Amino acid sequence: MKAVAKSSGRSDKYIRDAANQTGDLGKVAATSKATQSTMEKFMKKNEKKTTISVIYFLFVKVALHS
Repeated sequence: MKAVAKSSGRSDKYIRDAANQTGDLGKVAATSKATQSTMEKFMKKNEKKTTISVIYFLFVKVALHS
């Protein structure tokens, strides 16, 4: 239950209560992950896609300024 709570961002108590109510931890995990927010929702539509190369160049830029 702790793994499901941690991976979905829900509290242990919420997962435990939902599992006791439904009787199936798998269903609770699936619905918790389905309603979890992703970074795409917070990114602007006109921004570049985040790729490994974009992240790498951002790290290089930070390293050069340190």
